[in-house]
Amino acid sequence: MNDLPLVTVAIPLYNSARYVDETIRSVLAQTYPHFELLIYDDASTDGSREIAQSHAARDRRVRVVPSPVNLGPEANWNRCLASVGGTYLKLLCGDDVLAPDCLEKQVAVMEAPGNDDVALVSCGRWIIDSAGRRLMRRRYATTARKIPGQAAVLAIARFGTNPIGEPGSGLMRAELIAAAGRYSARYPYVIDLDYWVKLLRHGAWFVQPECLFSFRISRESWSARLHRVRVRQYLDFARDVARQEGITLPAAARMAAVIRAHAGELVRQTIFGVLG
Repeated sequence: MNDLPLVTVAIPLYNSARYVDETIRSVLAQTYPHFELLIYDDASTDGSREIAQSHAARDRRVRVVPSPVNLGPEANWNRCLASVGGTYLKLLCGDDVLAPDCLEKQVAVMEAPGNDDVALVSCGRWIIDSAGRRLMRRRYATTARKIPGQAAVLAIARFGTNPIGEPGSGLMRAELIAAAGRYSARYPYVIDLDYWVKLLRHGAWFVQPECLFSFRISRESWSARLHRVRVRQYLDFARDVARQEGITLPAAARMAAVIRAHAGELVRQTIFGVLG
């Protein structure tokens, strides 16, 4: 086991008492054995920290790092970048769930010959509701492929939504954190996508079509509270990326991005309607 690269799984935790036990258990059930689980509690008030600490008391791989005051998502996510002991990092929100073989399969991609240039591997994901029921499957491609970083950034600029996936879908190369920098909540709803772009300026993106992660949509989620600004943030962010990269998108591509962004929002609102 000591020959395996260490993976740091970091959970930025805030008031997820309803779900965080399942999230933690999904990490501890991984078939890949060589990981540490760091839980950064952001002054939760609903018992989340106590649930996390109960796991830390039983399993030496788990460590809880509390904050005495509420820092907010941006600062707490950046705490997750500050003390990474592993070769790879996965940031996992406190209401999402990993498939048992998620780390094993994503580390295998990173360690495969010829993949030294991969900065980020991401997988397909299931969208689940508050009860864990699968609502739909989301993935960027149906076959595994490696996409050069510059091409991946161009795809993001053109896409109008997040083609990579939520934080838990990705495994990043930790040595690139210093070069990529910090999370920024300038566009709160795309805080994860903004960081993916920063990483992909330093390496390739490997796409795993298999669903190895479940992203929970519930009325309590942070993203659910941002529904009025989602489309605008995606489009503004995509324009910023295009400008920074010196990319000029034709009118047809810009219109396609607008259509995809609104279509994605329609899907989300439909799901929220089902949730009631």
